[in-house]
Amino acid sequence: MFKGIISLFTSGVIFSPFVLLGIVSGSWCYFNMQPEEIRSLLLKKEIYVIVALASSVFVCLFAKVYDNGGKYIDWSAMFWRIIANIIKFFLSFVLVMSFITMISIF
Repeated sequence: MFKGIISLFTSGVIFSPFVLLGIVSGSWCYFNMQPEEIRSLLLKKEIYVIVALASSVFVCLFAKVYDNGGKYIDWSAMFWRIIANIIKFFLSFVLVMSFITMISIF
């Protein structure tokens, strides 16, 4: 378990803004909401739209991807980066809650 946590820091995955946002929001939901409220939150389409918009704005402003030569924006690579940010957010959101549950058992 400790090797996995250390590898998150050495690889730099933990420093992705959407991973950090997922960890913070997942921790906040775990400590401030009931499980039924969390399920209803994850069933609302608005949360997915908000995360997709935030990811789109982040990629378009701060993480642009250019094609060979750097003259034009590579829109397909940016689209896949947006999708990857959304996946990172929801994986970290769910996994931090399971990690806190596992730690609280001991």
